[in-house]
Amino acid sequence: MSATTGSFSIGNSTVQMPVKTGTLGPSVVDIGKLYAQSRMFTYDPGFTSTASCESEISYIDGEEGVLLYRGYSIEQHGDFLETCYLLLYGQLPAAVQKKDIGDKARAGFFRLRQAEVRGQTTPPCAA
Repeated sequence: MSATTGSFSIGNSTVQMPVKTGTLGPSVVDIGKLYAQSRMFTYDPGFTSTASCESEISYIDGEEGVLLYRGYSIEQHGDFLETCYLLLYGQLPAAVQKKDIGDKARAGFFRLRQAEVRGQTTPPCAA
């Protein structure tokens, strides 16, 4: 995110805060030092105007119903294994890669199920 600054007037004092511009969506005001500078907190019930983190992986716009992972719409690529691969490797899988991650997921589930049947309390390590 690139940064500029803006100011808030609160009572008789003015507080300078960084304004950041993201890749997508509106600009944001970084209020991380607001309390230290003004001895005040913000109030945003329901987090309707609050970004909870800075992310290079995901973008969420609840009003518009947009959920992106690494620039890909989850609605368009909503398959669980594709999403897992995307989160792990940063790109969508080719058919062979999707089959491979599916095989690994099934094998891991099978190992966990075997451990559960045997009464193990800790998951088995993958070989």
